Amino acid sequence: MDIRFCFCRICKHYRNDKTFTCTAFPDGIPKKILYAREFHFKNFHGDGGIKFEVIPEKENFLEFADME
Repeated sequence: MDIRFCFCRICKHYRNDKTFTCTAFPDGIPKKILYAREFHFKNFHGDGGIKFEVIPEKENFLEFADME
């Protein structure tokens, strides 16, 4: 079973309002990013130059992430 963590939940740009949107993707986070098939640490089409930035209090989650 392939279980992945949604990095969006620990990004400072995420809108925690159950709409799966953020500052970079106000009309909806692409499924590739939302389902952790691609990581948003580099520019992604349509993000307006806004990339993943971890919420400082959540940095410890990145230690356990398998980002390959």
